[in-house]
Amino acid sequence: MINEGRIVESATGPVVTAMVHIKADTSKIESISSTLAQHSFVEDIYLVTGTWDMILKVRFPDMNQMRNFIVKDLRGVDGIKDSYTSMVISIFKDRGVRFQ
Repeated sequence: MINEGRIVESATGPVVTAMVHIKADTSKIESISSTLAQHSFVEDIYLVTGTWDMILKVRFPDMNQMRNFIVKDLRGVDGIKDSYTSMVISIFKDRGVRFQ
């Protein structure tokens, strides 16, 4: 992974990173997280306090795969009421590694 504060790349090219905020039916949190964990693009799943119930960190090889996940896959998960996606434009520290 290469990062100059602007672009993150894998061995196969650029990586699109995003944080997906989810409002969920809280009685279905376990099944939602289990379903989302099956997707290889989902790196992390957090149950959080505040306006949103869950936050996902997702990484995709391209925008088309991110769009398909958000538009098709998330909408198909029972218990997800709403979502908001924030695209990452710069990474300064990731998995404990600082980038300059």
